[in-house]
Amino acid sequence: MKFVPRSRLAPARALATALVTALFVLSGCSVSGAGSGKGSAGPGLDDPAKKEIAMRLVSSAENATLDWKAQYKYIEDIDDGRGYTAGIIGFCSGTGDMTDAWAKAAADAAFRSAQDAERDHSYFDPAVRQAKDDGLGALGQFIYYDAYVMHGAADSGGTVGFRTMRREALATAEPPSRGGDETTYLNAFLDARVTAIRKEPSHSDTSRIETAQRVFVREGRFQLETPLRWKVYGDSYRIDGP
Repeated sequence: MKFVPRSRLAPARALATALVTALFVLSGCSVSGAGSGKGSAGPGLDDPAKKEIAMRLVSSAENATLDWKAQYKYIEDIDDGRGYTAGIIGFCSGTGDMTDAWAKAAADAAFRSAQDAERDHSYFDPAVRQAKDDGLGALGQFIYYDAYVMHGAADSGGTVGFRTMRREALATAEPPSRGGDETTYLNAFLDARVTAIRKEPSHSDTSRIETAQRVFVREGRFQLETPLRWKVYGDSYRIDGP
């Protein structure tokens, strides 16, 4: 990926425009009480309050904080072979030195809006849409979304993408839309995701699943009912309300 040399950087808004263009070619980093579990009714993950919870959950795993809105300016080479990891869901550059440019652009509202738009278009919206088609509630919609964020939609470069995980889950359990049990299906999907994580050289820790999402399934929080308590990479988090 080619970025504007630092010596030629324009003022903030022009810089934001240039990086917004670059943003749309970034890929994901992929080179309450128990219910019946039959399928949940209630507000989906695209409900503003539920979406806010989803953003905070992802941020706990991606940035070790619930303050996801502070991550627009985040950029770091985490030595995973995917270039720079940046922004609200860890967009990856593949190559290029963009740390100063990204941090400056994050002060511009247009650049922050571009990150929001790319997150929704390429990750959040397709994940929620597929989960709704499968008859899943807000928790299942979040589980799909988090898989999109971490793995991308398709297999790539030795990694396993969301579509393969879903196909493997469907081979062992029926989703609620086909009359299956929600708990059983979600656990099948999480099993497939754990297997995928262990195949990736840059990912081995499965706490994002086992001490977070699997906990919510076990507790029957199919609508992401608060309070939520979980651990990621050894750190503890909680959300007491929307």
